[in-house]
Amino acid sequence: MKSAKVLFIVAFLAVAMVFALFEYGVLPVALIPDTPENRYAVDVACILTGVGGFFILLTMLKIPVVRAAIHQPDGVMAEKAKARYCNLRMLLWMVLILFNAVMYYEAPMTRKPTYCVLMLFVAGVFCWPKTADEEE
Repeated sequence: MKSAKVLFIVAFLAVAMVFALFEYGVLPVALIPDTPENRYAVDVACILTGVGGFFILLTMLKIPVVRAAIHQPDGVMAEKAKARYCNLRMLLWMVLILFNAVMYYEAPMTRKPTYCVLMLFVAGVFCWPKTADEEE
């Protein structure tokens, strides 16, 4: 579980670094032109990744296949499966939030990415990997 916690911290730092690069002008902003089609596409993409990602991140460990792998009788294999799925969840969180952060800066004509980034930050807080000792 140490690797999942390290990945969690690395993911937060990577997201913070991307925000800083945009804020300090290292990465260009507002590259997506303001057209109704682009606005609609950005809104739909951000809502799907924000709301869908929030749901998937918070329920990933309750999916029957994942739950079966985590609660198998072999304790060593169960811990490996849990670590693998926690790492996968952190990588998914990082990809989703980076996508919405990029959309926030590249499509300033809409505010949907702002709300999706906030939702995904909340989801990230609830994705802190726990060991078996911390769950009880």
